Amino acid sequence: MQRSSNSAKRVRDRGTTIRARRGSSMVETTTAFLLLIPIGLAAIDITTAVSASHQNEQLAEMCARAAALHPNQQAGQIVAQDAVDRCPIGGVIISVSLGNVTYDFANETVTVETLMHIKLPVPMPYLSEFSTRAESVQPLVSVPPPT
Repeated sequence: MQRSSNSAKRVRDRGTTIRARRGSSMVETTTAFLLLIPIGLAAIDITTAVSASHQNEQLAEMCARAAALHPNQQAGQIVAQDAVDRCPIGGVIISVSLGNVTYDFANETVTVETLMHIKLPVPMPYLSEFSTRAESVQPLVSVPPPT
């Protein structure tokens, strides 16, 4: 008779152990998801910000190349602004603007600065928009003759 009560007790203990294991694994899974989801969403925002920053660098380079083809700052500013106006806006890009266009005739270079405002796809607290500034220096292709 003692044998049967011991075996019944063992079966009951085994059942609670399995339930306890299942419960603890559910808690661990839920905790892992609660920690991993914000990390994944932040990774999406970081990837978007890096991609937009790279796109802004390319835009600044294109504007500087366009400005380098013109001999004076006024014509270079107009051409660089035209290049900025042709930049596609949409998706995460809110706006793109042209900063300074500076000609350095002593070193025969032109420097162009662009500014891009980005809306992050997953807004985090206190961070829903991001701005990136890029600067590019290109050698002047057409240099006015010395006076």
